[in-house]
Order: sequence, then C-alpha cells, then structure tokens
Amino acid sequence: MRNKHDRNTKFCFGAAGALLALGLLVILLAGHRGIAHNCFNVTDFGILQQGIYNFSIPDSLNPERSVRGVKVLNDHFDPIMFIAKPWSMIFDYHPTSLIFFEWFWFFLLFPICYLLKKKDGAGAGEIAVCFFLLFFCRGLLAALNYPIHPSTWAMTPLFLVSYYMGKNKTKEILVLFFLLAFYREIFPILAGCLGLWYALIKQYKKAFLLIVLAALFGIIVFLVRPLLVGPMLKYGDHFIGMILENPFKALYESVVSLKWGALIKLLLPFVFPIGWILKKEAKDLSHPAIGVIFMLSPLFLLHILANQFMNHYGVSFVAPLLGIIIFSTMPKLIAKKRALALIVLIPFFATSTSSHTKIVQKAFFKKIKSCDMDSKKLAATKKMLSIKSQFGVETQILASGGVIPLLIRPQAQIFHINSWIKTRESYDLMIYERNQTGRHHPLDGSQIEKIIKSCKLSGGEILMDDHYYFVMKGPIKKSCLQI
Repeated sequence: MRNKHDRNTKFCFGAAGALLALGLLVILLAGHRGIAHNCFNVTDFGILQQGIYNFSIPDSLNPERSVRGVKVLNDHFDPIMFIAKPWSMIFDYHPTSLIFFEWFWFFLLFPICYLLKKKDGAGAGEIAVCFFLLFFCRGLLAALNYPIHPSTWAMTPLFLVSYYMGKNKTKEILVLFFLLAFYREIFPILAGCLGLWYALIKQYKKAFLLIVLAALFGIIVFLVRPLLVGPMLKYGDHFIGMILENPFKALYESVVSLKWGALIKLLLPFVFPIGWILKKEAKDLSHPAIGVIFMLSPLFLLHILANQFMNHYGVSFVAPLLGIIIFSTMPKLIAKKRALALIVLIPFFATSTSSHTKIVQKAFFKKIKSCDMDSKKLAATKKMLSIKSQFGVETQILASGGVIPLLIRPQAQIFHINSWIKTRESYDLMIYERNQTGRHHPLDGSQIEKIIKSCKLSGGEILMDDHYYFVMKGPIKKSCLQI
C-alpha cells in the first residue's frame, strides 16, 4: 500500500511539474510574441525598461527616462528595478528578457510553497491544491499580463509575510518589509499598519520595530529624497485636493465611478476561504488573517478612492491573502472534501480564465485586440528596425507607444506625445505604427494618421510608409505634431 501511495505521489508531482513546464513555455512564447509584435504599450513597460537600461554604477545612479520625462528616483520610489539590469545585459537588452524576469517572481512562488508546505508535513494532494490557488489567481495573472512593475515583483515577499506572521517570526517579517520598501513607496505604509495591529494585540516589540521602519522610510522617501535628487513627480494633486476640500463628496464620487467588476473578480475568490479561516481558526485578534486584513484596510480604502484594482494594482491585496489561505489548514481539507474543493476552487478558476486566455492568444493567435501578430507584421517590423539601426543612440526618436520597447537601448533618446511630457521643438526621426496593428497608446489611430498627414507636408525624408509603419527622417517639427 505504501509503495502504491509513493507511486501516486510521484505521479501527482510529475504531472504538476509537466503542466508547470508547459505553462512556462506558453508564457515565454506569449511574452516573446507580444514584444515582437508591439502588443505592450510604453505605459508602463517602456518607462521601467528605460530606467533599468540606463542605470549604471557610478555614472548614472538616477538615470533619465525620456519616455516619461523624469529621472527614475524623481518618480515612484522603486529602486528594486535596478536588480534587473544584469539580467537584461545577459540577453543583450532584449525587452523580452524583462518579461521573463517578471514571471520569475511568479514561478518562484511554487518552489517556495512546496518547500514550506513540505516542511510543515503537507502531502501531495494538499500541495497540489496550493499550486492550483497560485496558478489560477486572477490578481497575480492580471498583473503579469500588464508588464512590467516592481509592485508585481512584490508578490513573492508579500506572500512570505503571511507565512512568517503565522510562524510569529519577528526578524523575517522585518527583513521582508525592509526589502519591500524598495519595491514601492506604499509598502512602508503597510509595515506601519501591521505595526499598529501588533500593538493592538500587545506584541509591542514587533509593533515598535515595524512602526520605526515605516517612519524611517517615510522620512527617506518623502523628505530626504527630494533634497537629494530634486522635486518629485506629483501624482493625484487634483485628487488629494478634492479629498481635502470635501472628503464625503470625493468618497461618493469614487464609489459611484468605481469599476466594481474588476474589484469583484479580484476579491470574490477570497471571500469564502478567508471567512472560513476567520470563523474556524481565528480564536482572537492575534490570528494572522486578522493582521493581514488590518494591514490592507487603509490600502483598500486608498485604492477605492483612486479606482485602482486592475492590472498590477491587485497584487498588493491577493499575495498576502493567498499566503493566509495556503498556510492555513484549508488546503488539507480541500484535498479531502470534494464539496469544499468545489466551493473554493471554482471561483479561482472562473475569475482567472480571461487572464489565461490572453496568454494563450498572445502565444498562438495571429491577431488579438489592437495587435496584429502575423508574418507580414513581423517582416515590416524587421524592415523598420533595420532602418532604425542606421541611426545612433543620440538620435532623438519620436515613436508611438507599442513600438517603443523594441527601440529602447541604453542611453537611447526615445520620446512620445502624451499629457506627461512637454513636446520638443523638433525630433530627428519619427517611427509611428498605424492602422491599429499594435498598441498605439497614448494616441489613438485617428490621431496618429492626423500627425502623419501633417508631417508629410513638412518636407522630411520618408524612409518607410506602408500598412504597418510610417518612418520619416526629420527634423520633425513641433508644428506638425498638433493633435
């Protein structure tokens, strides 16, 4: 009987490993084809990409990002992005490498989960349930379909925070939040909120250390940083003004305009399992599930006010909640009770299917929404890149959003037109994708055609003009770029 059990265990792990390997190959193919056919836009892929590529020690510790019009450390505080620099160098700065790098943080969850669950004595069925929850979590997948963001990479340390909360480990929690402070400026706030919860349950040492950590990074990020690198790029000044002027009106308007569908799909799978854990396991306020909810509550309110639950914004919520579920007794019960398995697993599967569909479409389809992915498009892109290669990195290139990730090299001068950046008086080269064959954002197709028509009259040398691309050597004057 034991030999049969061992064979079944090996078969389960072998099947799970094969499925994960197949999934990884599909994901890598989807990322490569998405980049090759301009299916990702410059917001936010190209912005992070350029910051990573331009970073160097000691010459450029606060690199310029021409596609954003601001230096890296004058924007969001996410210097963890720089660890991707050596990885991108290995692959000769091919943008697909950064998509692989982002997915690495997701796939890292699986061996972490396996090792920690095995350490706690979990069987094959229980671990398989945990893998299912990770692989079919909409919040994680939606973020991975909208690359690249350090706040998405934070899924791994956030997941581990829940584990170490359950183990009551002070040092590990502090180290994780110290690291998280470099992923985004919002995470020290979570550390402070968690510190308040520890104070509430009278674990004063943890409370003191977390609050001090939060305060220290708050001072560094919001007070010291502007003194060292200059003025910060301000987000949401109008939004903050509305709150200060009339907080009740601001809250009402935020709730009315909230994209409830995105919020429900993000959090619906967690309602029953977290509720079950609170009822069955949480005997008092000291249970880690209550601590995570306490920690996330201010962030939840902030995201309601800002209407931000789509794409990468969901990771901060679902990663620690997944940790609470996976490191509870629930996966073991799910592995044994079919009815409980259906109640818990079906919502995860149902809400994540659209994210998996997007991955499969990018991997195998010839056309997806706003993006052609066929051989003709690839040939046109190859021709466009050949033309671009004749110009040096000092060439000031004006480009549409989707094509920018393919154009960025270290120190390359790439620009686009949007509300963030002041339009220059002239540019050396224009590369615009057209006819909705790729992601044009922030311009739409009609705006691009209007610009092309106007700039053709300026007398520049047209290097390429077909169904897919318009490439013209300048000077491209500001006067023809009015939209």
